Amino acid sequence: MEDTLRFFMTISEAQLRVGDAVAACIDEEMVSQFYYETHDEIDILATHHEVLGYLVTGLTQLTKDDETITMKADGFVNVRLQYGSDGDMRRGDGYETKIKLPFTSTFVANYKNREGDIHIESARVNVDNDSFFE
Repeated sequence: MEDTLRFFMTISEAQLRVGDAVAACIDEEMVSQFYYETHDEIDILATHHEVLGYLVTGLTQLTKDDETITMKADGFVNVRLQYGSDGDMRRGDGYETKIKLPFTSTFVANYKNREGDIHIESARVNVDNDSFFE
């Protein structure tokens, strides 16, 4: 009986470790998506923009098979919007504001591969800018 309990505890620990590693990979991908990619939903809102940070408020497992886990992440991205050039800002002719926009994203993480690591196979981030126009 004790061996069976130890076996199930080992399975639970392995699942937690895989889950933690997938979450870390998703966080790395979020950094890449928000800081190194341009999102049209943000880009169209101002002359210039800067992502100040993001907050994941929910992480849900959608599917899991022998090699991949599909996860959905919801949250908010904080953005600085600048209207006008830097010169306009220095002269007092520009305007700057900060907003928080919701996002949803889907990630497919591969956890069983030749490299023996966990990596993101595909990522899709959708920023909802509807609140900006209300």
